[in-house]
Amino acid sequence: MNFQSLSFLLLGIALSWSLYSHARLADNSDVTPRGLAMKNSPCGENTRSATAKTLTAGSQITVRWIETVDHTGSYWIEFSRANDTDWVRLKTIVDDQNNPATLPHLYVSTITVPNVNCSDCTIRLVQEMTDGNPASPTYYFSCGDIKIINAKC
Repeated sequence: MNFQSLSFLLLGIALSWSLYSHARLADNSDVTPRGLAMKNSPCGENTRSATAKTLTAGSQITVRWIETVDHTGSYWIEFSRANDTDWVRLKTIVDDQNNPATLPHLYVSTITVPNVNCSDCTIRLVQEMTDGNPASPTYYFSCGDIKIINAKC
């Protein structure tokens, strides 16, 4: 595939994603996204998947996401031990790619898997958008279902 074909393919993917979410977990992340509809908390309009990704407590994983509509603000990577409730923030990342001409923006961050055993836990990416009104940000949510094993509690 040549560069121009690849560019059009990425643009098509970005445009289709932008219809649903401005930012979402990437398919090649260590945490697979539930779906594309991401406007409402806690995880958009997406239900839990039938098969959660199994992770080892205390291990390092790579979280990748894609921004398809440019906004200023930040991203949060959060964790829920069960039922998409009681979110714990694991990391905050400043949105430092603020140029609509370079969309889609690709992000990568490493996190440590929490030291708990759980079978229905969730990793969530929150996009906090502050460009409209910093005092009243808006949000998008992208979740991935995980199972954590081998915790040393």
